[in-house]
Amino acid sequence: MSLEATTFAALRDALRGIEVPSLDAAALSDSLDDAHGDMDLLRHRRDTAASANSLDAAMAGAVAVILAAESAAKALSAIMDRIGQHRSAAVQAAAQARAALAKAMADTGCPAVLTATHRADPLEGSERVEVTDPARLPLSLWKQPDPEPDKAAIRKALKKGPVPGAALVRGAPSVRIAIRQEQVR
Repeated sequence: MSLEATTFAALRDALRGIEVPSLDAAALSDSLDDAHGDMDLLRHRRDTAASANSLDAAMAGAVAVILAAESAAKALSAIMDRIGQHRSAAVQAAAQARAALAKAMADTGCPAVLTATHRADPLEGSERVEVTDPARLPLSLWKQPDPEPDKAAIRKALKKGPVPGAALVRGAPSVRIAIRQEQVR
């Protein structure tokens, strides 16, 4: 088999081996519709809570707003995760195709690939350092991590007394929301 035929077969096989997961547009659209509905519900809950006629109703409305906002955030995070997975697959597919084309060009001595709209030129690989035996490297070639405060030790010291440059502070109050087990008010 000729060099060109061998290179062609290798390039074709490399391109066939690139995994490209299918993007389920319908499922993604459904997920976006669900998230859109969650955002609509959030707006409704906010408007209802903001127009409450009593403190109890406003507080109950605030709980509804929190739950709707957390539900919307969870739905949007799931969509972003799914999109991130597809983006990673696309980036990997491009890298695999680029490597296969570079090898084919190097194997055949091809100076450039011209398409109707683009030109692909082979590039020499970038120079990088590879550490082959870290134990043999001189200490002067090692990076030391930047020093940072040991918060556990500082907390312990502050419990015993004042520490210059540090203080124990309490964060803003918050609310835990759980499914109701018993009648409260």
